[in-house]
Amino acid sequence: MGFNAFTRRGAADAARSNRGMPLERAFGFGMNNEAHDELRHPGDVMTQREIMVLQRVKMIGLTVLSIALTACGGGGPSDSSTQRGALLEAVTTEQWTAARLKSAIDAAQSGELLGVPRCDVQLRHIRYRTLNPAGRPATAAAALMLPQGSDPACRGARPQLLYAHGTSEDKALDLANTKTSAMGDTLLLMAAFATQGIIVIAPNMQGYEGSDQDYHPYLNAEAQAVDMIDAVRAGKRAVQQESSISLGSQLFLAGYSEGGHVALATQRVIERDHAAELPLAAVVPMSGPYNLVGFADQIFGGGPVNDGATMFAPLLINGYQRSDGDIYQQPGDVYQPAFASTAAGLLPSQSSLAELQRAGRLPSPDENFSRLFGPGGLINDSFRQAFPGSKLRQAMQKNTLLGFTPKAPLTLCGGAADPVVFFAVNTVALQADLSGRGIKVPVWNIEDRASLPVGPGGDRPYGWFDQVRTAVGGADALKPTYHEVVAFACASLAQQYFLSLR
Repeated sequence: MGFNAFTRRGAADAARSNRGMPLERAFGFGMNNEAHDELRHPGDVMTQREIMVLQRVKMIGLTVLSIALTACGGGGPSDSSTQRGALLEAVTTEQWTAARLKSAIDAAQSGELLGVPRCDVQLRHIRYRTLNPAGRPATAAAALMLPQGSDPACRGARPQLLYAHGTSEDKALDLANTKTSAMGDTLLLMAAFATQGIIVIAPNMQGYEGSDQDYHPYLNAEAQAVDMIDAVRAGKRAVQQESSISLGSQLFLAGYSEGGHVALATQRVIERDHAAELPLAAVVPMSGPYNLVGFADQIFGGGPVNDGATMFAPLLINGYQRSDGDIYQQPGDVYQPAFASTAAGLLPSQSSLAELQRAGRLPSPDENFSRLFGPGGLINDSFRQAFPGSKLRQAMQKNTLLGFTPKAPLTLCGGAADPVVFFAVNTVALQADLSGRGIKVPVWNIEDRASLPVGPGGDRPYGWFDQVRTAVGGADALKPTYHEVVAFACASLAQQYFLSLR
């Protein structure tokens, strides 16, 4: 939302060259692949400049390369049922001790943003039954993070967190494997929640590792909510096989960026269709595009284009085309000629974004991934002009989450200067929509100390964010990694909030 800083590049270099993708860049969770020619895969050797920058910034990422990952095998009873949420497999992939996690956090963390780990964490890969967007049976996968240890926080009835990750271009994304591009997401979730005694269930989502679907239903509110609900069902079944922990009564729900939208959509479906089965204790969507149609109207209507748009657009258009079938007759109806033959089904991919740019499949040069319109851009002018009456806008309207009335406590989190998911048209607009219907929902704006909780719970993330901004050279230098840095501050706030409810 940065953990992979220690396997990729320093924050200052990222501020120069890594532009605006959710949950990746120097702080490395979410997309986790190259963003342009200079980005490297985990394991590449850092330059001396990068090392110096990392020493100067000391962000909250984990020094993953210095930690030997110990994978262990395992499994559990299979459920061959075709029932939604049926657990097909549960395999232990890694084991982390609290001491090992503390050592890693201490090596890279400024101010112990996420606190001292109390529990060991067992990481499991689970496969389960769900439905695809067409309502047909499908298989998907998720990570299950189990607290373990002698501390009372790690035993007995434990609360659960159902978490939705941010946008990824990597088709192999696997949250149950810290050796893959999901490393940053997984380590953040373990450090923020699992080590504090919260069971974490985090789906890879359809279209990624473990899924039998060949596309990702990106920002498809109903389809992604179905996957989330079935993941938590399967995760609960896997926990029931354990002897040292059991399922507590509290179910928390959260997500970042794309996952923020998914989390709110999941709350809507749970409270509409599954309230008795899955009562929610608290929900914290973070930096999500809740007001999809308003966001798009701003971009297509001549407003600024968000960083990352040339990645998000193919995911969104392809997802709606596959599910609805009417976004276009031919790809050339939407895309400029240079991209019309390859854009459909481009993402998620086995290639990095840099490789796609080099192959001419995404606009280049374009370090911000925001060359959406105009000469050399992704979208043709005729489609842009016709957008107000287009099927794409209708699909985005259908998946906009304004108008929903939540029942469980809802809190939003984000940053006012986010260049990836614009704060005003999404988070503020959602808050205003709810307020206009008499529903008061707090918004944690990491730029505004008064909006955060009183005491250390608010002081810590606010102060940490300010230190990071200063360390990288100010607001302008922070912009390319702003979205990721805010993710850590929001994770800290969500952690403290959930723990206060136990």
